[in-house]
Amino acid sequence: MIEVFESSINGEVNAPSSKSEMHRALICAYLSTGEVYGKIESDDAQATLDALTAMGGKFIETTGGIRCIGREYVREAVIDCRESGSTLRFILPLLSAYGIKAKIVGAGRLFKRPIQPLVNAMTGVNIKVNDGEILVDGRLTGNKFYLNPTDSSQYVSGMLMAMTALKGERQLILTDKITSRPYVDITVEKLRLAGTSVKEEGNSFTVDGSGVSEACFNVEGDYSGAAFMMALGALNGDVTVHGLSKDSAQGDKIIVDILKEMGCDVLCDGDSVTVRKSNLKAITFDVDNYPDVAPILSILMASAEGVSYIKNAKRLSAKESDRFLGFIENLMRLGVKAEAVGDDIKIVGGKFKKADLLGYNDHRMVMSAVVALTKVGGTVSDAYAVSKSYKNFFAEFSKIGGKYERI
Repeated sequence: MIEVFESSINGEVNAPSSKSEMHRALICAYLSTGEVYGKIESDDAQATLDALTAMGGKFIETTGGIRCIGREYVREAVIDCRESGSTLRFILPLLSAYGIKAKIVGAGRLFKRPIQPLVNAMTGVNIKVNDGEILVDGRLTGNKFYLNPTDSSQYVSGMLMAMTALKGERQLILTDKITSRPYVDITVEKLRLAGTSVKEEGNSFTVDGSGVSEACFNVEGDYSGAAFMMALGALNGDVTVHGLSKDSAQGDKIIVDILKEMGCDVLCDGDSVTVRKSNLKAITFDVDNYPDVAPILSILMASAEGVSYIKNAKRLSAKESDRFLGFIENLMRLGVKAEAVGDDIKIVGGKFKKADLLGYNDHRMVMSAVVALTKVGGTVSDAYAVSKSYKNFFAEFSKIGGKYERI
């Protein structure tokens, strides 16, 4: 647990490397014996690198990042996904593409998060989902795979990367709408850099990994992590975040547009975004394609004048914590009126009061709580959870004037 004090925020930070991009870049480097430019700054991305190493990948550190120098044949493996849903949903089909028999273990709520639609799509593979582990044996067979992606876009990304490993032409047919679509776009972008042919038509993707060859993958600064720093500026000072590509495919780039819509003073200059303290106004925003901005969005809305709505928030119940209920609980502790309205959350903006907030062992809930408490002070539990996506969060927080201490 930490105690956060009222803080005057001012300064400049560098965005952490994108966790979403790093997962995909590491896997594409494994597929193509390529090189990743960027640092691993999250426990989740480290879990993916460790999984690929257990699958025979040979990685070395380079001046700019990490290089895969080859793959050894592995018949069996034990994969520890820790708490990373991305690692689980990407590595499971990849194991089956190579026919590696494996036991997959994890921690926290990992095995409470949905996985069955992905399992159903993996024809030719024997998969047993037990309490605290998944046993997988066999090889993906067939030229067509049918997948329901409504629970998670990660199913789609996992299958596209696995189909690349199969070589030859394969088709992924989606039986429903993709949620969080921008993450699939990142996957396709990285696969094409590796030489994979990916064609989308209607509700299907046709993939051919025969052309995969050595490639380099640049990992951008992370808009998801930068969103917390931007929010600190919007609520409490003046913050500039460097290292954010204005042409990024990251869906969470939407945070810049959200802040502008809320009336915030935002300046974009090259790869930098400056956000200054502003009087915010209420908005309605649908998080169906942008689930990772929802935690900090709840805090911004709680600080805004008027009534805001987070639309399609119910699906956030299946994240690292039940964020749907967590938002409401923490906002009420801050003295802000918040309630569920069907699948949405209604937030009546108001003044915060000093509070003891819950981190729920959830990195984004912890960072959101810290941002809120810089206005009034208070405590937040499970502060260690930030390392899941942003290991240097507290160092950067202190750098720009954030005050806290561990208790």
